[in-house]
Amino acid sequence: MSRPRNRAVLIPLGVLAVVVAAVGGFLLWYQPDPLEVSLTGTSANYTVQLRFDHPTVGTNTVDIAVDRRDHGPVEVDRVALEAVMPRMGHAMPQLSAEPRGQGRFQARGELFLMAGVWTVSVRLHGAGGGELATVTLPVSTS
Repeated sequence: MSRPRNRAVLIPLGVLAVVVAAVGGFLLWYQPDPLEVSLTGTSANYTVQLRFDHPTVGTNTVDIAVDRRDHGPVEVDRVALEAVMPRMGHAMPQLSAEPRGQGRFQARGELFLMAGVWTVSVRLHGAGGGELATVTLPVSTS
């Protein structure tokens, strides 16, 4: 007579174990969209850091820090961003960044047409000529 009673206890415990494992697995797997993304690219003479508040389809604000790789003075007076989605063949118009002083710039505008993986080219222009750094990032819809 004790066998039915054991099943009555074991079945709910088994269901509970499956639910706990499923919830735990989801929590380990799920990664919410980051609120801030920081990416670094390099060119021949410069290291470029891009900081996105939240890379998304639509208007984005990007803070750009340009530093010399040899720690010398930054001789960049103009920065422009170009975003392409190689997998889909999309390219967005160039977005100019406003200087903020001491190798710092800020760009605001539409960089991404749709969600997916985008490559952003950072064009640096200054007295020494032009240089290019690139970064790749995932973009979400929200």
